Amino acid sequence: MIIPSCDIVQPANHPSSAVK
Repeated sequence: MIIPSCDIVQPANHPSSAVK
């Protein structure tokens, strides 16, 4: 699953993005 830059702005939706 590709994580867009938007997820980096809102890692609350995807805790995994916080790791990245």
